[in-house]
Parts: sequence; structure tokens; C-alpha cells
Amino acid sequence: MIFDAHTHLHQGILPRRGDFFQLVSAATPEECRCLDTLRGQDPRLFYSCGVHPWQSDAVPITALAPWLSAACALGEIGMDSVWCTVDLAVQRQVFRAQLRLAEALRKPVILHTKGCEQAVLEEIESFPCPILVHWYSSSEHLEGY
Repeated sequence: MIFDAHTHLHQGILPRRGDFFQLVSAATPEECRCLDTLRGQDPRLFYSCGVHPWQSDAVPITALAPWLSAACALGEIGMDSVWCTVDLAVQRQVFRAQLRLAEALRKPVILHTKGCEQAVLEEIESFPCPILVHWYSSSEHLEGY
């Protein structure tokens, strides 16, 4: 089986990239609602939901609660010091809360680590569930991951 695990909705439209499985990340209640509907129409579609670092000061984790049990993972979650203007302390707090939630739900996580590879690595060192790295662009810390 082949999965495309770096897919996002674009204005409510899901791009199809071939005849294989897709794991799509949702970061807002609207995206979760849309993907939950689409999932019922396509057995090759799976979705994750989580507060993206870029929205960690705007979307509360509780807003995604209705979709967490149907989601196959929490994500895309993590930290970003390059493309994001949200304070890193806020990002870290939301990231930690989502890791605790994923552990309680026994769900894997999908990580976004842009510019924060070492900080994210420190947060996940004792995380017991599977991890998929969605965004990683550093040549450092690879052995830790």
C-alpha cells in the first residue's frame, strides 16, 4: 500500500494524486468536518487532526475534540520558528498538551518541526506512540529521529 501523507485540503477541495491512499491533515473544525464527510465517500482516505503550530494561538484543542476519535492520528502538530509568528512558548504549550492527549488516546502523531527540530526532539523523546514526521528540513538531529 502507498500512502500520500503530506496532503492538505485547499479551500475545501482535496487534491487527488493517483490511485493510492491519502492521509490528510486537518487543522480547523471546518477542515475536520469536511474530511469526515469525504472519508465516508472514499475508503482510501484517512485523516488526522491537530492544532498546527501556525494556529496554536487561535484554535483551541477542544475545538477539534468531536473528530479526534475518528482521526487516525493527531497532527500536524509541533513547532515552527521559521514560517510562524506565534510565540514559541505558546507553540510548545499546545504541542505538549497534544502529545499528552495523543498518549491518552493511544494515537500516533504527525510532526511539523520547521526550525525547531531539536526542541521537538526533546519533547518526543519519551513519547510512546508512533510518530510520522510531516515536515523536516534540517540536516541535523536525524539520528535522534
